[in-house]
Amino acid sequence: EDTGKYKISEQTFTNSNSEPFGRISLQRAITVSSDVYFYTIGGSLWSKQRRKESGGDVIQETARLYGFGRATGIALPNEAAGRVPDSGWKQRIHDARPDAFPYPDWLPGDNVQLAVGQGDSLATPLQIAMAYQAFASGGRLSTPRLVSRVLDAKGRLTRENPAVDAGRVPVPARDTMLAGFGGVVGSSTGTAFGAFAPYPQTPPAVGGKTGTAQVAGRQNTSLFVGFTPIQNPRYVVSVVVEEGGYGAETAAPIARAIFEALNGLPVGPVASLAYVGGN
Repeated sequence: EDTGKYKISEQTFTNSNSEPFGRISLQRAITVSSDVYFYTIGGSLWSKQRRKESGGDVIQETARLYGFGRATGIALPNEAAGRVPDSGWKQRIHDARPDAFPYPDWLPGDNVQLAVGQGDSLATPLQIAMAYQAFASGGRLSTPRLVSRVLDAKGRLTRENPAVDAGRVPVPARDTMLAGFGGVVGSSTGTAFGAFAPYPQTPPAVGGKTGTAQVAGRQNTSLFVGFTPIQNPRYVVSVVVEEGGYGAETAAPIARAIFEALNGLPVGPVASLAYVGGN
């Protein structure tokens, strides 16, 4: 039951605007962005870990399988690896800076925030895109490329750069989750429905997920990742706009315009973003 709030001890985590969604399934939780649904999973997994009922850090292990916490291997310099925090990481930062990080234990609130990709987790737009590509394509993880082939001035092939298979990842509840991602864009209750209203939802349809990342002392970071076709996508687009507000406000309209251009459709307007606050 999603009441709009999830409480741990004296701390309360909420959906956006504390909106309650009532009895909710995984598919609908993705479509309407029920944080409480995933907070509940994070809290339950923490309890199972504490009682030694689960085999390790389930969220972290799955995230690493999907490429989070390590560089993707793209042929560009200075790629960030991101971060998948766990109990060992928290102990290390406490040992290094006990005044700044006074609590060495991995607490339930840490797991709850990690379940929605917040807290101390860090990811690049490319890592997010590659993870969604792997899931939507049935579990095939690839190494990203900038160039697939090189042609000379006469259009003759001089060099190929074939795709590199980086392994397979599990895709549990794939059909249910893909339906949820499709609903984000195509359902009237989806968080990106308004942003994609000008987009023709005929095959190939777009699936995706809005997100809102937070940095202390700054405005919200707007995030959207989308893919089309929903089954075995040809295109995956990841948009992150620092201090851009909610994902549906800024990142989703930009992604929609990119999909329109990729599919040869008229590109609709994208509202300009006024800079507010922060340095």
